[in-house]
Amino acid sequence: MMTYAYTISMQGVGFNNHLIAGSDEFNVGVVDSGTTFTYVSHKLYNMLVTHFDWFCSIESENHCKGKRRTDGKGQDNICFWYNENESPNGPKNYFLTYPVLNFKTKDQSGLIIDLKWYPSEYLFRLDFNTYCVALEKFNRPNEILFGGSFMR
Repeated sequence: MMTYAYTISMQGVGFNNHLIAGSDEFNVGVVDSGTTFTYVSHKLYNMLVTHFDWFCSIESENHCKGKRRTDGKGQDNICFWYNENESPNGPKNYFLTYPVLNFKTKDQSGLIIDLKWYPSEYLFRLDFNTYCVALEKFNRPNEILFGGSFMR
């Protein structure tokens, strides 16, 4: 049987320089270029929501220039308001106010390295005034499926 995915051993998930406690239980990474989004378990998804909420609240002037949407569009996704008028030269400065997600794995020599997922890569524009994190939930408890959005 032919497979179209590449499996890697995961060591944890970080939020900027902060390792998320308990994230080492998500120890299987699958790279699948045929999948658009990155898929995580419900538990890891909820941990990431908690960390986004924490990060965005600790320094509201400089973190998360768009507040998290909790209306219909933000209910099932991690989405943020975006105002083009505040970013007349494009969204670069907007992206810089969000954290880098670090997925920890080992290289061939056994050294733990970070696969960095920058906001300019994980945030996608849903509509005129909304950016969302390219994450979806799925029912594989210890697996992270890295889709094309991770590979941008």
